[in-house]
Amino acid sequence: LAHVRFEVPRASVPDWAWRTHPPVVLLWVRAAGLASAAAAGVDLAPAEPIWAKCRRWRQLEFLKDGVWAQLRWALAAPPSDVLVLDAVEIELLENGAFHVAVWL
Repeated sequence: LAHVRFEVPRASVPDWAWRTHPPVVLLWVRAAGLASAAAAGVDLAPAEPIWAKCRRWRQLEFLKDGVWAQLRWALAAPPSDVLVLDAVEIELLENGAFHVAVWL
């Protein structure tokens, strides 16, 4: 196992994430997974969550399954395409940045 660590500057964290403190899951996508996601029509680029745009309960029905979009694809994909890393350690540093650590 390898312990991977990196810093994320505060300025790169969107305001909605700073306010809501969502659970963090990292997807380690292999080259085959990039092709598989593209074929499935899944965009792996970071984006603001769509729930922020929902105004009616019916628009939030996708939440009942607990996962959607990229994470839904990743959970259904074979391990040869993607690893879901959900034991992410996040620490707020004195300079405002975040120290992120995960075991691979």
